[in-house]
Amino acid sequence: MKKNYNVRLKNNKITGITVPVHFFRLKKNGVVYAECPALRIITYGRTLEKAKAMFADAFTLWKETVNDRNDAQEVLENLGWKFTRNNVIPAEKTNYDVPIHLLSSWCLNLDGLGTKK
Repeated sequence: MKKNYNVRLKNNKITGITVPVHFFRLKKNGVVYAECPALRIITYGRTLEKAKAMFADAFTLWKETVNDRNDAQEVLENLGWKFTRNNVIPAEKTNYDVPIHLLSSWCLNLDGLGTKK
């Protein structure tokens, strides 16, 4: 899967962001987890649709908190992102092994959950 990352900052606030979001279902209890390793956000729902909605809520709260504090670049750097003059590079290690089954991957932007990858 090709990873798409993009972030736009203005006055140290996030004005646009695109990051991969992965959805996993635990075989044991059927719970669906939504995970964005690049932002260290994880949540869950009883269905894929509820997991997407929960992730959208968690992301919105995360973004609002970062933007209210005016420290978006520092937060992303603390997560391992690197900022160069013309480029933004996400953390080198954004994926980690988890013992659950991958359902689907989506790309998130400020307009909500994007198209299925």
